[in-house]
Amino acid sequence: MTWTTWEEAKRQALLRDYHRCQYCGQHDGLDVHHRRARGMGGTQTKDRLSNLVTLCRRCHDHIEAYPDQARALGYRLDWDQDPATSQIKAMTANGHAWWLLNDDGSMTWLRA
Repeated sequence: MTWTTWEEAKRQALLRDYHRCQYCGQHDGLDVHHRRARGMGGTQTKDRLSNLVTLCRRCHDHIEAYPDQARALGYRLDWDQDPATSQIKAMTANGHAWWLLNDDGSMTWLRA
């Protein structure tokens, strides 16, 4: 689902991610990051929830500074990757696990 406004898409991503950075678990200074950059995804993926993930400012800066590491963990996608089928290593109550982020706002657990 593509939300009608950026603010609604951002709100839905923050809710799905429990207002927590999915990289480090921080609750303060949060951003919503596009896994596939807006300039690479066009209107097909830019505000789909599968393309959005919550990061704190420090981790967002880290993801941008280390794109190869970000790609390996699913936080950065290339233009030809579909966010809905691209796994991401995200925070859980017990540490990190691999997930699929779904467009309906849910997450599908893949493995620890």
